[in-house]
Amino acid sequence: MAPVALDFRGRISKEDGSHPPALREVLLDLDKHVSIDATGLPVCARRQLETRGAGSARRLCGEAIVGIGVAHIGVEPPNRNRSALH
Repeated sequence: MAPVALDFRGRISKEDGSHPPALREVLLDLDKHVSIDATGLPVCARRQLETRGAGSARRLCGEAIVGIGVAHIGVEPPNRNRSALH
């Protein structure tokens, strides 16, 4: 076993440029030999996070954060004419 870093990036689009259908599921398929050893990592209990916002959780449990992420999401209004989106 060796330590590694993991970086995921992706884009969902249709060839014709129209709005893609709603994403319902994302599957991540990893090699069966991948394992995670969390020994020695700081821990933040679920009860410490359940009623807090993101900023408060970061202040309280910042040492337990082992990754970050960003998502950019486009939302199509339900009653909007699809041809008007282009």
